[in-house]
Amino acid sequence: MKIKEIVGAALFSAIICITAIITIPIGAVPITLSLFGVFTAAALQKPKCAIVSVSVYIIIGVVGLPVFSGFGSGIGYLIGPTGGFIFAYPIAAAIVSAANSLFKKYYVALPVSMVISLAISYLFGAGWYAVVTEVNFTAAVLVCVLPFIVFDIIKIGVCLAVVFAVKKSPIEKLLNG
Repeated sequence: MKIKEIVGAALFSAIICITAIITIPIGAVPITLSLFGVFTAAALQKPKCAIVSVSVYIIIGVVGLPVFSGFGSGIGYLIGPTGGFIFAYPIAAAIVSAANSLFKKYYVALPVSMVISLAISYLFGAGWYAVVTEVNFTAAVLVCVLPFIVFDIIKIGVCLAVVFAVKKSPIEKLLNG
């Protein structure tokens, strides 16, 4: 990786850390802005850098810095009921960033890739929740997916507005040269 890419990955790791701790507790699974941070990092970086950004965020949280929702940290957080969502972040980042890199019409590819990544995040999150809490998958979807769909679609919309504005600015050239 080039120095510029390393700095960008570090910057986006920090952004994910900040967005992830913004939490609205509504039950067993809180509303967070972490996916907003992951999608923004992925849409504005090359795939390798996006995956590094998300992975650094996860490593930072596992080693004990309070960067998970509600200032959580540690390996216990990953193996807890909401850990499946965090496990899905690198996959989501890879999909969104690859779509951005592969398709010239990013204004079409990004929303589609974000919705696909959101569905994968829901699948991992609800599946992990079902296993850890020993409930069936349908019950997990009722707790981990349905209450969040509207909020997550709004987050995708805001993320796209930010990303499209950055892509039209000199900042994008600075990030990806």
